[in-house]
Amino acid sequence: MNFKYRWCEGQFRQGAINLTSATVSAALVMSNSTCNLDLGARTLTGANGFGTLDEIGGGLGYSRQNMSAKAITEDTTLNDFYFSANLLNFGTVSSSVPRQIKGALLFINLGSDGSSIPFIWIDSVDSGPTFPYTVPGGGAVVRLTPNNLIWARFR
Repeated sequence: MNFKYRWCEGQFRQGAINLTSATVSAALVMSNSTCNLDLGARTLTGANGFGTLDEIGGGLGYSRQNMSAKAITEDTTLNDFYFSANLLNFGTVSSSVPRQIKGALLFINLGSDGSSIPFIWIDSVDSGPTFPYTVPGGGAVVRLTPNNLIWARFR
């Protein structure tokens, strides 16, 4: 179940975060992560952060990705706003990842995990792996694409 973290959504609605000018990054987290449970997290780590981030480590063909072509569009018929951006391509991830990939965490990247703000939890996409995902032998390209490149809807 994909969802927006309430602290980030509140900051967006108050005008403290501009999603089109902010650096929005994505991380893949593994099965020990509590990202899908810690709904009130305000940062990735630290006292206000996730209990366990459990991100894939370096040296496994993985690195965090920044989102590009970010936009906020209004649907005047439904009175909704949509956050869209290009697909996320993490490249070829090694089969040596020690645990299943649980999902992707989109976050407002403020330079450190202790200050970066969780934005969206993703564990289902229109095109990409089915989570939880075990990387097959030989590794695999991990690419996530939501429907119409819309990552979030604000009502």
